Amino acid sequence: MYAKQPWLVGSNYIPANAINELEMWQADTFDPKRIDLELGWAEAIGLNTMRVFLHDLPWQQDAAGFRNASTLFADCRETPH
Repeated sequence: MYAKQPWLVGSNYIPANAINELEMWQADTFDPKRIDLELGWAEAIGLNTMRVFLHDLPWQQDAAGFRNASTLFADCRETPH
């Protein structure tokens, strides 16, 4: 079954409008439209895997907001481009 999976081609990901992995998840700067756009660009050039960093500080500052942002990120990831 594993042999039928496509070759993983990807990158570390932080949106262009975030200076680091903290800013990516904070409520004031989290931008699902930008993320969806950039994931579409990545897909268009053949990337099928993106790694994001889940820092503990945004969780400590706003656990509910962090959960919401991570859910929105996962939704962007699942949207066909």
